[in-house]
Amino acid sequence: MGCFKKIQKHFYCLFIGFFIYSHAYLQVVKDTTFIVGNYSCSCKYQKEGLPDIKPFDINEKSPSYPGGVEAWEKFLKKNLNKRLKWDEKVVVKFHVDIDGNLSGINLQNHAAVQKFQELIRVLKISGKWFPGVREGFCVAGDVTIEAKL
Repeated sequence: MGCFKKIQKHFYCLFIGFFIYSHAYLQVVKDTTFIVGNYSCSCKYQKEGLPDIKPFDINEKSPSYPGGVEAWEKFLKKNLNKRLKWDEKVVVKFHVDIDGNLSGINLQNHAAVQKFQELIRVLKISGKWFPGVREGFCVAGDVTIEAKL
């Protein structure tokens, strides 16, 4: 009878451990669809995110503006200050977190400060971007863009 109680005790411990693990997993990872206008991006959302240390490969999606490059260029053209002459290229790099927020906007070339500040202004009003997708999970990543209009 003592052996049966030990087995029963181990079974309960295993069952409780599995329940706690599965409950914690369900709370941390959830399928998510980001929707902006007519565009959507689906991925598994995990608040801690996956490491974003390696570059995105061809089978993965890097962070992007909702609607892609064409939608970004249209938004950019509509919102840039027309009084500035955009005859030079302005290249910036920034970070998109797993919630689609932008941060760490840095100038990557020797463009005029006034134009860099204008591009920062437009990026700030652009709203949330789609996070990257790696192995089906939402991931943070860096984006490099250039503006020359």
